[in-house]
Amino acid sequence: MINEATIANTRLYPECLPDARVLNVGAGAEASPSLLDLRRFRPKFLALGAAALDQNANALLRIRNDNDRLEMNCAGYPQSGAGDPYLSRWGLLGTELLQLNLYAAAALANYRAFFNLWAYEPTVAHKLKHLRTLAPEELDLAERLGLKASVEKGVLPLSIPYLIEREYQVVDETTYGQTADVSTTEATVAEIPARPNEFLVLTAFSSAPDVVANNIRFRIDRDDDYNYLEIPAFPLRLELDWPCFVPALHELRIKLIAANPVVGHPFRYTVRRCLLTNTLRVRFGLLRKEEAPGELWDKVRGGVL
Repeated sequence: MINEATIANTRLYPECLPDARVLNVGAGAEASPSLLDLRRFRPKFLALGAAALDQNANALLRIRNDNDRLEMNCAGYPQSGAGDPYLSRWGLLGTELLQLNLYAAAALANYRAFFNLWAYEPTVAHKLKHLRTLAPEELDLAERLGLKASVEKGVLPLSIPYLIEREYQVVDETTYGQTADVSTTEATVAEIPARPNEFLVLTAFSSAPDVVANNIRFRIDRDDDYNYLEIPAFPLRLELDWPCFVPALHELRIKLIAANPVVGHPFRYTVRRCLLTNTLRVRFGLLRKEEAPGELWDKVRGGVL
């Protein structure tokens, strides 16, 4: 479950964190704990990127991002002919507060919800766009790079998809299919090491749902961030790749655990290998300003790169 501690561990920006929940909610009540309740994450920006929710007229999705409040009936969200939810696209930004929860007009049992959340550190261009106060050194950077004019033209800040397409030099990308026996003791089922001068990105995963009583859970380690993410299998299905963007400098590990033993559980995951360029070393906080060539540090922090 994504919480404030998870957000505090994000540092290889941008990151897109996946989460899924199985909810049982009484009539006239909201889910407890909430799907998301993030309040103390400055200076980071968070954005809801995609969601898949069971199609149900008795389920109301309630969202609060900063000063805005939204409420949507989940009867309108897409699903397959078999009644499984499909992804819908979002782009709701939170700079101070981001809350997401489900209200049940009538009782909901084993209600499935999947969503992902982008986390990133705003550049000076982002702060100008969203009217954030700049520190003196950021004001100087904005002046030297002409950032205000670029923001007013609409060419900055760069969108996350464009930034990833331009900066992430892909070496290869592989989708691994696998089956594993799952027990009540956590076990590592996949370890993917990075090669020299490269890093990894987990970009998607899929799983058979199994039955809710078995409570199969995936746990993902990123470098030294143990149990960085935990995702239950029941809201997922093999017919759909569930998107994420989780970089790792050294290693990704995938672990499984369940409430009851399960034999031969099928799943898959997609890992991208990318070159660790100087631009990304600056973005990931691996190069200090005095170590970066030319104006690279200023341009990354400013949002030109």
